[in-house]
Amino acid sequence: MSPTWTVAVTVIPVAMSVTWFSTFALIVRAASRWIAHHFATIDIVSGLIFAVLGFIMVVEGAIELFG
Repeated sequence: MSPTWTVAVTVIPVAMSVTWFSTFALIVRAASRWIAHHFATIDIVSGLIFAVLGFIMVVEGAIELFG
């Protein structure tokens, strides 16, 4: 392989990685701001989801046990 291709094969993946991780970091930073702003709503919604799932598991367990 020529030196030009060796450099290209090295530089292109590095540039793609830097671009990918920089973009991902910016998205995560924006998401963390949104999550920090709406944390109470997220806690309530996730709590309700877990409560419903827990209730479903209890009902299914009771049906299997007594059923």
